[in-house]
Amino acid sequence: MKKLLFAIALTLGCMINTADAQPLTMDEALDAVCRVNTNGARGSGTVFQEDEDKYYVMTNGHVVGRAKRGHLEFFQDGYKSAMIPFKTEYSAYQEGTALDLAIVSVKKKYFGRYPPRVIPLAPKGTKIEANDLVIAGGCPSAQWACIWEGRILRNAGAVVSFSAAPIGGQ
Repeated sequence: MKKLLFAIALTLGCMINTADAQPLTMDEALDAVCRVNTNGARGSGTVFQEDEDKYYVMTNGHVVGRAKRGHLEFFQDGYKSAMIPFKTEYSAYQEGTALDLAIVSVKKKYFGRYPPRVIPLAPKGTKIEANDLVIAGGCPSAQWACIWEGRILRNAGAVVSFSAAPIGGQ
């Protein structure tokens, strides 16, 4: 369930957010994906917002845990970035439930000429329907970032089914 919620969040971010916008390509979506590293765990994250000074990355609460700081690694055009420090803004995890979310921030000054892509969350009320495109990206087993593409099969409210579920960490 936790991985499904993260995939849905990424999917919503990849879906159109204006009436005439086009979905991202798989390569474009991968530009927002990063590996999240803390002292106790590694996982995946997606850049979903920015302000004047920082990028904000959504990841899982079980990855961040109680860590106040950690490092991110981005994967663009076949290259891996240096370890970029982050600060935990929010983290919540409750085992056995769907509550597994963390938000971390990273200063823009660390990116130079290679900023990450920002994939905003879809506006409230965005409809998820059968045959909609699903793109999920991540670092399965804390390895190199990869991406997966599929289609929504059905939306039953709290459960969204899609074809060929991505592997853990995606």
